[in-house]
Amino acid sequence: MRMACVSNSECGADQFCQKAVGDCQGTGTCAARPQMCNMLYMPVRTCSGGTASNQCFAWSQGENIASIEATVKPLLSPAPASCQENQECAEAEFCQKAIGDCKGSGRCVVRPQLCTMEYAPVKTCSGGTASNKCMAWSQGENVAAVGEVMAADPVVITDPTTPEPVTCTQNADCGEGMFCQTAIGNCDGKGQCASQPQFCTKEYMPVRTCSGTTVGNKCMAYAQGENIAAVEVVEPLTPSGCQENAQCGQGQFCQKADCKGTGQCTPIPTQCPVYFRAPDPVTGCDGRQYYDTCRAWQHGINVASSQVTPTPLPPTPVPVPPTPRPQNPSTQRPTNPQGQCHVNAQCGEGQFCQKKIGDCKGWGQCVATDSIITPRYIRKPDPVMGCDRRQYADEFAAWRAGVNVAYRFPTQIPLKTSKK
Repeated sequence: MRMACVSNSECGADQFCQKAVGDCQGTGTCAARPQMCNMLYMPVRTCSGGTASNQCFAWSQGENIASIEATVKPLLSPAPASCQENQECAEAEFCQKAIGDCKGSGRCVVRPQLCTMEYAPVKTCSGGTASNKCMAWSQGENVAAVGEVMAADPVVITDPTTPEPVTCTQNADCGEGMFCQTAIGNCDGKGQCASQPQFCTKEYMPVRTCSGTTVGNKCMAYAQGENIAAVEVVEPLTPSGCQENAQCGQGQFCQKADCKGTGQCTPIPTQCPVYFRAPDPVTGCDGRQYYDTCRAWQHGINVASSQVTPTPLPPTPVPVPPTPRPQNPSTQRPTNPQGQCHVNAQCGEGQFCQKKIGDCKGWGQCVATDSIITPRYIRKPDPVMGCDRRQYADEFAAWRAGVNVAYRFPTQIPLKTSKK
Protein backbone atom coordinates (compact mmCIF):
# COMPACT_ATOMS: atom_id res chain seq x y z
CA MET A 1 0.00 0.00 0.00
CA ARG A 2 1.32 3.44 -0.94
CA MET A 3 1.96 5.97 1.84
CA ALA A 4 -0.38 8.96 2.17
CA CYS A 5 1.21 12.40 1.79
CA VAL A 6 0.57 16.11 1.31
CA SER A 7 3.90 17.26 -0.20
CA ASN A 8 6.86 15.73 -2.06
CA SER A 9 9.11 16.11 0.98
CA GLU A 10 7.19 13.29 2.68
CA CYS A 11 8.18 10.80 -0.07
CA GLY A 12 11.40 9.10 -1.15
CA ALA A 13 14.13 10.59 -3.34
CA ASP A 14 12.72 9.10 -6.58
CA GLN A 15 9.07 9.66 -5.62
CA PHE A 16 6.57 12.49 -5.52
CA CYS A 17 3.22 13.05 -3.80
CA GLN A 18 0.77 12.18 -6.57
CA LYS A 19 -2.72 13.69 -6.29
CA ALA A 20 -5.90 13.54 -8.33
CA VAL A 21 -6.15 15.89 -11.32
CA GLY A 22 -7.39 19.29 -10.12
CA ASP A 23 -6.78 18.52 -6.41
CA CYS A 24 -3.60 20.56 -5.89
CA GLN A 25 -4.11 21.16 -2.16
CA GLY A 26 -5.49 17.76 -1.24
CA THR A 27 -3.95 14.55 0.07
CA GLY A 28 -2.15 12.14 -2.27
CA THR A 29 0.03 9.05 -2.14
CA CYS A 30 3.75 8.60 -2.71
CA ALA A 31 4.41 7.31 -6.24
CA ALA A 32 7.54 6.71 -8.30
CA ARG A 33 8.46 9.49 -10.75
CA PRO A 34 8.33 8.16 -14.34
CA GLN A 35 11.77 7.58 -15.84
CA MET A 36 10.54 7.66 -19.43
CA CYS A 37 7.61 9.28 -21.23
CA ASN A 38 6.23 9.25 -24.76
CA MET A 39 6.30 12.37 -26.94
CA LEU A 40 2.51 12.61 -27.35
CA TYR A 41 1.44 16.26 -27.17
CA MET A 42 -1.47 16.39 -24.70
CA PRO A 43 -0.67 19.59 -22.74
CA VAL A 44 -1.56 19.93 -19.09
CA ARG A 45 -1.48 22.79 -16.59
CA THR A 46 0.58 21.97 -13.47
CA CYS A 47 -0.24 22.96 -9.91
CA SER A 48 2.77 25.31 -9.93
CA GLY A 49 1.18 27.31 -12.76
CA GLY A 50 3.37 26.00 -15.58
CA THR A 51 2.54 23.69 -18.48
CA ALA A 52 3.87 20.27 -19.52
CA SER A 53 3.54 18.34 -22.79
CA ASN A 54 1.55 15.55 -21.14
CA GLN A 55 0.76 14.09 -17.72
CA CYS A 56 3.83 11.84 -17.71
CA PHE A 57 6.21 14.78 -18.23
CA ALA A 58 4.54 16.64 -15.33
CA TRP A 59 4.86 13.62 -13.01
CA SER A 60 8.51 13.06 -14.03
CA GLN A 61 9.23 16.57 -12.68
CA GLY A 62 7.34 15.86 -9.44
CA GLU A 63 4.46 18.11 -10.50
CA ASN A 64 0.76 17.44 -10.03
CA ILE A 65 -1.86 18.45 -12.60
CA ALA A 66 -4.29 21.30 -12.15
CA SER A 67 -6.14 20.85 -15.46
CA ILE A 68 -5.84 19.11 -18.81
CA GLU A 69 -5.67 21.35 -21.86
CA ALA A 70 -7.13 20.59 -25.30
CA THR A 71 -5.41 17.57 -26.86
CA VAL A 72 -2.95 18.38 -29.67
CA LYS A 73 -4.53 21.78 -30.27
CA PRO A 74 -2.57 24.98 -29.65
CA LEU A 75 -3.12 26.60 -26.26
CA LEU A 76 -5.55 29.48 -26.60
CA SER A 77 -4.63 33.06 -25.81
CA PRO A 78 -6.37 34.53 -22.76
CA ALA A 79 -8.70 36.53 -25.03
CA PRO A 80 -8.84 35.02 -28.55
CA ALA A 81 -9.36 37.71 -31.19
CA SER A 82 -11.32 37.24 -34.42
CA CYS A 83 -9.12 37.34 -37.52
CA GLN A 84 -8.80 36.64 -41.22
CA GLU A 85 -5.01 36.57 -41.68
CA ASN A 86 -1.97 35.71 -39.54
CA GLN A 87 -0.81 39.33 -39.77
CA GLU A 88 -3.71 40.33 -37.49
CA CYS A 89 -2.33 38.19 -34.64
CA ALA A 90 0.64 38.51 -32.27
CA GLU A 91 4.12 37.33 -33.28
CA ALA A 92 3.82 33.85 -31.66
CA GLU A 93 0.21 33.34 -32.81
CA PHE A 94 -1.61 32.49 -36.03
CA CYS A 95 -5.19 32.83 -37.27
CA GLN A 96 -6.61 29.36 -36.65
CA LYS A 97 -9.70 28.38 -38.65
CA ALA A 98 -11.95 25.35 -38.72
CA ILE A 99 -10.64 22.42 -40.76
CA GLY A 100 -11.67 22.82 -44.40
CA ASP A 101 -12.62 26.50 -43.94
CA CYS A 102 -9.57 28.14 -45.49
CA LYS A 103 -11.27 31.45 -46.38
CA GLY A 104 -13.48 31.88 -43.31
CA SER A 105 -12.92 33.74 -40.06
CA GLY A 106 -10.74 32.35 -37.28
CA ARG A 107 -9.23 33.38 -33.97
CA CYS A 108 -5.72 34.15 -32.86
CA VAL A 109 -4.12 31.23 -31.00
CA VAL A 110 -0.57 30.41 -29.94
CA ARG A 111 1.40 28.24 -32.37
CA PRO A 112 2.29 24.84 -30.85
CA GLN A 113 5.91 24.59 -29.72
CA LEU A 114 5.88 20.79 -29.45
CA CYS A 115 4.07 18.18 -31.55
CA THR A 116 3.81 14.40 -31.64
CA MET A 117 5.73 12.58 -34.40
CA GLU A 118 2.62 10.64 -35.43
CA TYR A 119 2.27 10.34 -39.21
CA ALA A 120 -1.28 11.49 -40.02
CA PRO A 121 -0.79 13.62 -43.17
CA VAL A 122 -2.95 16.68 -43.84
CA LYS A 123 -3.33 19.07 -46.76
CA THR A 124 -2.75 22.69 -45.78
CA CYS A 125 -4.67 25.70 -47.07
CA SER A 126 -1.54 26.85 -48.92
CA GLY A 127 -1.59 23.65 -51.01
CA GLY A 128 1.25 21.87 -49.21
CA THR A 129 1.22 18.89 -46.86
CA ALA A 130 2.18 18.37 -43.21
CA SER A 131 2.76 15.21 -41.16
CA ASN A 132 -0.17 15.98 -38.87
CA LYS A 133 -2.42 18.85 -37.79
CA CYS A 134 -0.13 20.02 -35.01
CA MET A 135 2.81 20.27 -37.42
CA ALA A 136 0.69 22.42 -39.76
CA TRP A 137 -0.43 24.70 -36.93
CA SER A 138 3.15 25.08 -35.66
CA GLN A 139 4.00 26.58 -39.09
CA GLY A 140 1.04 28.95 -38.96
CA GLU A 141 -0.86 26.90 -41.55
CA ASN A 142 -4.53 25.97 -41.46
CA VAL A 143 -5.77 22.53 -42.51
CA ALA A 144 -7.77 22.04 -45.70
CA ALA A 145 -8.23 18.25 -45.47
CA VAL A 146 -7.24 15.39 -43.15
CA GLY A 147 -6.23 11.89 -44.29
CA GLU A 148 -7.09 8.65 -42.47
CA VAL A 149 -3.64 7.09 -41.93
CA MET A 150 -4.71 3.99 -40.05
CA ALA A 151 -7.56 3.02 -42.38
CA ALA A 152 -7.39 -0.09 -44.53
CA ASP A 153 -7.43 1.99 -47.72
CA PRO A 154 -4.22 3.83 -48.57
CA VAL A 155 -3.88 7.54 -48.02
CA VAL A 156 -2.95 8.98 -51.38
CA ILE A 157 -0.74 12.04 -51.65
CA THR A 158 -0.48 12.63 -55.35
CA ASP A 159 2.62 13.43 -57.32
CA PRO A 160 2.72 17.26 -57.47
CA THR A 161 3.73 17.15 -61.15
CA THR A 162 0.45 15.49 -62.18
CA PRO A 163 -3.11 16.76 -61.61
CA GLU A 164 -4.59 13.30 -60.96
CA PRO A 165 -3.44 10.36 -58.77
CA VAL A 166 -0.98 8.12 -60.61
CA THR A 167 -2.09 4.50 -60.94
CA CYS A 168 0.77 2.03 -60.54
CA THR A 169 1.71 -1.61 -60.08
CA GLN A 170 5.24 -1.19 -58.71
CA ASN A 171 7.39 1.47 -57.05
CA ALA A 172 9.31 2.09 -60.26
CA ASP A 173 6.13 3.61 -61.73
CA CYS A 174 6.30 6.47 -59.21
CA GLY A 175 8.58 9.44 -58.78
CA GLU A 176 11.45 9.98 -56.36
CA GLY A 177 10.42 9.80 -52.70
CA MET A 178 7.19 7.97 -53.57
CA PHE A 179 6.03 4.36 -53.68
CA CYS A 180 3.15 2.38 -55.15
CA GLN A 181 0.75 2.11 -52.21
CA THR A 182 -1.92 -0.60 -52.34
CA ALA A 183 -4.74 -1.47 -49.98
CA ILE A 184 -3.79 -3.59 -46.97
CA GLY A 185 -3.76 -7.28 -47.95
CA ASN A 186 -3.68 -6.48 -51.69
CA CYS A 187 0.00 -7.14 -52.41
CA ASP A 188 -0.36 -7.94 -56.15
CA GLY A 189 -3.06 -5.48 -57.09
CA LYS A 190 -2.93 -1.96 -58.50
CA GLY A 191 -2.25 1.03 -56.28
CA GLN A 192 -1.57 4.74 -56.43
CA CYS A 193 1.66 6.65 -56.07
CA ALA A 194 1.99 8.08 -52.55
CA SER A 195 4.74 9.91 -50.67
CA GLN A 196 6.94 7.83 -48.36
CA PRO A 197 6.69 9.12 -44.75
CA GLN A 198 9.77 10.99 -43.58
CA PHE A 199 9.24 10.12 -39.93
CA CYS A 200 6.97 7.80 -37.91
CA THR A 201 5.81 7.24 -34.36
CA LYS A 202 7.66 4.52 -32.43
CA GLU A 203 4.42 2.85 -31.36
CA TYR A 204 4.79 -0.94 -31.62
CA MET A 205 1.85 -2.26 -33.68
CA PRO A 206 3.62 -4.88 -35.84
CA VAL A 207 2.57 -5.59 -39.42
CA ARG A 208 3.67 -8.13 -42.00
CA THR A 209 4.86 -6.54 -45.24
CA CYS A 210 4.27 -7.92 -48.72
CA SER A 211 7.97 -8.90 -48.87
CA GLY A 212 7.49 -11.18 -45.83
CA THR A 213 9.27 -9.06 -43.21
CA THR A 214 7.82 -7.64 -39.98
CA VAL A 215 8.11 -3.96 -39.04
CA GLY A 216 7.03 -1.96 -35.99
CA ASN A 217 3.94 -0.32 -37.52
CA LYS A 218 2.29 0.61 -40.82
CA CYS A 219 4.05 3.96 -41.11
CA MET A 220 7.46 2.26 -40.84
CA ALA A 221 6.46 -0.08 -43.66
CA TYR A 222 5.39 2.82 -45.89
CA ALA A 223 8.62 4.68 -45.07
CA GLN A 224 10.55 1.74 -46.56
CA GLY A 225 8.32 1.68 -49.65
CA GLU A 226 6.67 -1.54 -48.48
CA ASN A 227 3.00 -2.44 -48.69
CA ILE A 228 1.21 -4.36 -45.94
CA ALA A 229 0.04 -7.95 -46.20
CA ALA A 230 -1.54 -8.17 -42.74
CA VAL A 231 -1.92 -6.08 -39.59
CA GLU A 232 -1.28 -7.41 -36.08
CA VAL A 233 0.40 -10.56 -37.35
CA VAL A 234 1.68 -11.53 -33.91
CA GLU A 235 -0.93 -13.96 -32.66
CA PRO A 236 -1.33 -14.86 -28.97
CA LEU A 237 0.28 -18.06 -27.79
CA THR A 238 -1.48 -21.35 -27.75
CA PRO A 239 -2.20 -22.64 -24.23
CA SER A 240 0.86 -24.89 -24.45
CA GLY A 241 3.19 -21.88 -24.64
CA CYS A 242 6.91 -22.32 -25.24
CA GLN A 243 10.04 -23.39 -23.41
CA GLU A 244 12.77 -22.02 -25.68
CA ASN A 245 13.24 -19.51 -28.50
CA ALA A 246 13.50 -22.26 -31.13
CA GLN A 247 9.78 -22.96 -30.66
CA CYS A 248 8.85 -19.44 -31.81
CA GLY A 249 8.68 -17.89 -35.25
CA GLN A 250 11.12 -15.57 -36.96
CA GLY A 251 11.54 -12.27 -35.12
CA GLN A 252 10.14 -13.72 -31.88
CA PHE A 253 11.51 -15.08 -28.61
CA CYS A 254 10.03 -17.15 -25.77
CA GLN A 255 9.22 -14.48 -23.17
CA LYS A 256 8.95 -15.78 -19.60
CA ALA A 257 8.34 -14.44 -16.12
CA ASP A 258 11.33 -16.49 -14.94
CA CYS A 259 14.19 -18.42 -16.48
CA LYS A 260 12.82 -21.97 -16.24
CA GLY A 261 9.05 -21.65 -16.62
CA THR A 262 6.72 -21.73 -19.60
CA GLY A 263 6.54 -18.56 -21.68
CA GLN A 264 4.83 -17.08 -24.69
CA CYS A 265 6.21 -16.36 -28.16
CA THR A 266 6.54 -12.57 -28.30
CA PRO A 267 7.96 -10.22 -30.97
CA ILE A 268 11.53 -9.11 -30.30
CA PRO A 269 11.34 -5.32 -29.64
CA THR A 270 12.61 -3.17 -32.49
CA GLN A 271 12.67 0.01 -30.39
CA CYS A 272 13.60 0.54 -26.74
CA PRO A 273 12.74 3.57 -24.59
CA VAL A 274 14.97 6.57 -24.01
CA TYR A 275 15.48 7.46 -20.33
CA PHE A 276 15.85 10.75 -18.49
CA ARG A 277 18.45 9.00 -16.35
CA ALA A 278 20.15 5.63 -16.62
CA PRO A 279 17.88 2.76 -15.50
CA ASP A 280 18.85 -0.03 -13.15
CA PRO A 281 20.63 -2.75 -15.16
CA VAL A 282 19.29 -6.30 -15.22
CA THR A 283 20.85 -9.75 -15.22
CA GLY A 284 19.71 -12.02 -18.03
CA CYS A 285 18.97 -15.72 -17.78
CA ASP A 286 22.28 -16.22 -19.64
CA GLY A 287 24.14 -14.71 -16.66
CA ARG A 288 25.09 -11.53 -18.54
CA GLN A 289 24.22 -7.96 -17.59
CA TYR A 290 22.06 -5.75 -19.82
CA TYR A 291 21.27 -2.03 -19.80
CA ASP A 292 17.57 -2.64 -19.13
CA THR A 293 14.83 -5.25 -19.66
CA CYS A 294 14.07 -4.11 -23.22
CA ARG A 295 17.73 -4.50 -24.30
CA ALA A 296 17.76 -8.03 -22.85
CA TRP A 297 14.63 -8.89 -24.84
CA GLN A 298 16.27 -7.49 -27.99
CA HIS A 299 18.89 -10.24 -27.55
CA GLY A 300 16.14 -12.83 -27.05
CA ILE A 301 17.06 -13.15 -23.36
CA ASN A 302 14.67 -13.23 -20.41
CA VAL A 303 15.46 -11.40 -17.18
CA ALA A 304 16.61 -13.30 -14.11
CA SER A 305 16.78 -10.31 -11.76
CA SER A 306 17.04 -6.54 -11.59
CA GLN A 307 19.99 -4.99 -9.79
CA VAL A 308 20.33 -1.54 -8.25
CA THR A 309 24.07 -1.54 -8.96
CA PRO A 310 25.74 -2.83 -12.16
CA THR A 311 26.64 -6.08 -10.41
CA PRO A 312 25.46 -7.44 -7.06
CA LEU A 313 27.89 -6.89 -4.21
CA PRO A 314 27.54 -8.59 -0.80
CA PRO A 315 25.83 -6.33 1.76
CA THR A 316 28.20 -7.33 4.56
CA PRO A 317 31.60 -8.54 3.31
CA VAL A 318 32.97 -11.41 5.37
CA PRO A 319 36.77 -11.51 5.58
CA VAL A 320 38.37 -14.62 4.16
CA PRO A 321 40.22 -16.55 6.86
CA PRO A 322 43.99 -16.54 6.33
CA THR A 323 45.40 -19.52 4.49
CA PRO A 324 48.92 -20.92 4.77
CA ARG A 325 51.28 -19.35 2.27
CA PRO A 326 52.11 -21.89 -0.48
CA GLN A 327 55.72 -22.82 -1.01
CA ASN A 328 55.69 -21.53 -4.55
CA PRO A 329 53.04 -18.76 -4.79
CA SER A 330 54.00 -17.86 -8.36
CA THR A 331 52.64 -21.18 -9.63
CA GLN A 332 49.51 -21.47 -7.48
CA ARG A 333 46.29 -19.36 -7.80
CA PRO A 334 44.56 -18.47 -4.50
CA THR A 335 41.07 -19.94 -4.29
CA ASN A 336 38.02 -18.34 -2.76
CA PRO A 337 34.94 -20.58 -2.52
CA GLN A 338 32.77 -17.83 -0.97
CA GLY A 339 33.10 -15.59 -4.03
CA GLN A 340 34.73 -12.79 -2.00
CA CYS A 341 37.96 -11.32 -3.31
CA HIS A 342 40.59 -8.62 -2.85
CA VAL A 343 42.49 -8.95 -6.13
CA ASN A 344 41.86 -10.38 -9.58
CA ALA A 345 44.17 -13.32 -8.87
CA GLN A 346 41.55 -14.72 -6.49
CA CYS A 347 39.05 -15.08 -9.35
CA GLY A 348 38.77 -17.65 -12.10
CA GLU A 349 39.93 -17.34 -15.69
CA GLY A 350 38.09 -14.57 -17.58
CA GLN A 351 36.96 -12.92 -14.31
CA PHE A 352 38.02 -9.93 -12.23
CA CYS A 353 37.37 -8.77 -8.67
CA GLN A 354 34.68 -6.11 -9.11
CA LYS A 355 34.27 -3.57 -6.28
CA LYS A 356 32.07 -0.60 -5.58
CA ILE A 357 33.00 2.59 -7.43
CA GLY A 358 35.49 4.56 -5.33
CA ASP A 359 36.61 1.51 -3.32
CA CYS A 360 39.89 0.34 -4.81
CA LYS A 361 41.11 -1.63 -1.78
CA GLY A 362 37.94 -3.11 -0.32
CA TRP A 363 36.19 -6.41 -0.82
CA GLY A 364 34.57 -7.33 -4.13
CA GLN A 365 32.97 -10.16 -6.05
CA CYS A 366 34.34 -12.23 -8.92
CA VAL A 367 32.55 -11.24 -12.16
CA ALA A 368 33.12 -12.44 -15.73
CA THR A 369 34.44 -9.59 -17.91
CA ASP A 370 32.57 -10.86 -20.97
CA SER A 371 29.25 -10.51 -19.08
CA ILE A 372 29.58 -6.72 -19.06
CA ILE A 373 27.73 -5.00 -21.91
CA THR A 374 28.14 -1.29 -22.61
CA PRO A 375 24.72 0.44 -22.80
CA ARG A 376 23.57 2.82 -25.50
CA TYR A 377 23.89 6.34 -24.11
CA ILE A 378 21.64 9.31 -24.87
CA ARG A 379 24.68 11.56 -24.48
CA LYS A 380 28.39 10.90 -24.14
CA PRO A 381 29.09 9.46 -20.67
CA ASP A 382 31.48 10.98 -18.15
CA PRO A 383 34.94 9.35 -18.23
CA VAL A 384 36.24 7.54 -15.17
CA MET A 385 39.61 7.08 -13.50
CA GLY A 386 40.55 3.46 -12.92
CA CYS A 387 42.25 2.11 -9.83
CA ASP A 388 45.29 1.63 -12.08
CA ARG A 389 45.33 5.46 -12.47
CA ARG A 390 44.40 5.23 -16.15
CA GLN A 391 41.42 7.02 -17.68
CA TYR A 392 38.58 5.03 -19.31
CA ALA A 393 35.58 6.08 -21.42
CA ASP A 394 33.15 4.87 -18.74
CA GLU A 395 32.90 2.33 -15.92
CA PHE A 396 31.90 -0.44 -18.34
CA ALA A 397 35.12 0.03 -20.35
CA ALA A 398 37.16 -0.14 -17.14
CA TRP A 399 35.37 -3.29 -15.93
CA ARG A 400 35.86 -5.04 -19.27
CA ALA A 401 39.59 -4.35 -18.87
CA GLY A 402 39.47 -5.94 -15.40
CA VAL A 403 39.98 -2.61 -13.64
CA ASN A 404 37.85 -1.11 -10.86
CA VAL A 405 36.79 2.55 -10.85
CA ALA A 406 38.34 5.08 -8.48
CA TYR A 407 36.08 8.02 -9.41
CA ARG A 408 34.04 9.58 -12.19
CA PHE A 409 34.90 12.89 -13.85
CA PRO A 410 34.30 15.75 -13.26
CA THR A 411 33.46 14.97 -9.59
CA GLN A 412 36.81 13.61 -8.53
CA ILE A 413 37.10 11.59 -5.36
CA PRO A 414 40.84 11.24 -4.69
CA LEU A 415 42.24 7.75 -4.42
CA LYS A 416 43.08 6.56 -0.96
CA THR A 417 46.81 5.94 -0.97
CA SER A 418 48.67 3.96 1.61
CA LYS A 419 51.25 5.77 3.72
CA LYS A 420 54.77 4.61 3.08
